[in-house]
Amino acid sequence: LQLPQVGYLAPDDPRMVSTVEAIERELLHDGLLLRYRTDTGVDGLPAGEHPFLACSFWLVEQYASSGRMDDARVLMDRLVSFTNDVGLLSEEYDVAGDRQVGNVPQALSHLALVRAADAIARQIRLQLSCPRHQGRAEAEGVVARQRAREQETVLQVRRRPGQERVEID
Repeated sequence: LQLPQVGYLAPDDPRMVSTVEAIERELLHDGLLLRYRTDTGVDGLPAGEHPFLACSFWLVEQYASSGRMDDARVLMDRLVSFTNDVGLLSEEYDVAGDRQVGNVPQALSHLALVRAADAIARQIRLQLSCPRHQGRAEAEGVVARQRAREQETVLQVRRRPGQERVEID
């Protein structure tokens, strides 16, 4: 999932699309991504690692960058719902136990969240700049704002001109 991020392949390159299909088939567990298959014992650790949040955010970024915006939004909404009472994320998430596990807070999870949000925002900007998609993008924006109000949780990622860092409000 990192290949498009470093410019090695385009997100919609057929090789990347087939890689994502294989990742979904082999590593998707309860709708979230595992880092790797732990049942082989190749790493010397017991099987059963929980899904790794950074990988799931990378999948959001890939979905958005390859035009799978509905999938990107659904997974992003789910991942953001895993934050704790102060908005922090862990390394992994125990779906069955509905709890964060591993290192808390995990900087890599937060960095991946920002990149995923930026990819979604970039796709929305592209849709808005293309007249053919403008009506749909505007409608999706209205629905997204309404959903955010209903959840009373709004994640805004913004970059100010000349500002190097990204702020999350």
